[in-house]
Amino acid sequence: MSNAKRVVIVRAKSNPTKPNKIEFELEDEDGAIGEKLKFDKKQEMKKADHHEVTFKLETEQGVSLRFPSDKLRAMWVAKGTATKPPACPKSPAHHPDIVAHSVTANELVVHNRNPEQCLYKFALNFVKPTDTNESKLISYDPMYDNRNGGTLKSASSMLMVGVVAVGAVALIATMSLCARPERTDTQSL
Repeated sequence: MSNAKRVVIVRAKSNPTKPNKIEFELEDEDGAIGEKLKFDKKQEMKKADHHEVTFKLETEQGVSLRFPSDKLRAMWVAKGTATKPPACPKSPAHHPDIVAHSVTANELVVHNRNPEQCLYKFALNFVKPTDTNESKLISYDPMYDNRNGGTLKSASSMLMVGVVAVGAVALIATMSLCARPERTDTQSL
């Protein structure tokens, strides 16, 4: 198995114009800042492999947050389609493609299976350290952009063949669905 590890910084800054007076941003390992995390299974990753994503919370002076102690409360996930993201989850929602694996006060480790091209919205939830009951969640809602489901073999030549094959299968499947004749009463079951 060749699971890919990735670290994403979740920066929390003071901003009086934002909900809860906190502004969030994501910073990827390569320094890219944005609201969408893109995942591609490279040629060394197989279909069964997953991306291990560690969200590290960094807070600006004056902002005091932590992840909830329950990993299922730390992240909620909603699945969309390949072209349309869903609404951001506002209540507990989970999906087996993207699963919270472990949590500490400042880190959340997530496994993203990336089985297919799809857009997901997720909420990273935080609490104030003084909230001992963890009753008031403070949410941040960026997006996952899963680009593919990986390859069956890791050879680079097979990657190109796989990409072409997936495109051909999708085209044939679409054409067959569109060209399917309607059943008449004279056809047998």
